Amino acid sequence: MAAPDHPGGLNAILRSLIEAKVNIDAMYPFIYLKGDEAILILDVDKIKEAKEVLKKHWVRTYAKEIFKS
Repeated sequence: MAAPDHPGGLNAILRSLIEAKVNIDAMYPFIYLKGDEAILILDVDKIKEAKEVLKKHWVRTYAKEIFKS
């Protein structure tokens, strides 16, 4: 997923997942910027619900394409 790279950007994402009762098991920073977005890898207990919540809050998610050069 891509987090807005500004103060409070991560808070907006985590708050929306917490409110949707999606548990975050692990979070890994991915040392890469895509434009003005910071890339994070999340391990969550409800993947489908997390993707829906993030999409609703205008957070871009990525899959395998992030690893292509």
